[in-house]
Amino acid sequence: QKMCNVRVTRCDSSAPSAVVMLFGWLGATHSQLKEYSMLYHDGGACTVRATASMLDTMRTPRLLATGLAMLRAAAALLASLPPCTPLVV
Repeated sequence: QKMCNVRVTRCDSSAPSAVVMLFGWLGATHSQLKEYSMLYHDGGACTVRATASMLDTMRTPRLLATGLAMLRAAAALLASLPPCTPLVV
């Protein structure tokens, strides 16, 4: 059973401008959210994005699992980047 749907887009630079966390709107797909992710990517930022199904939004544990997975992905990404890289939520 899939509890969350998190994707990471790494930037091309070793010193990105920021790590941006993108939360999808209700019913959003990753292909739709990727368009916004690419705008940040073109500006030199890495992104962590997540979508949630209608079922996920109605069940608190599933929604919390998505948020936690996003934070873990962002933390792992930040650990591999320069220490002053900002996190934008």
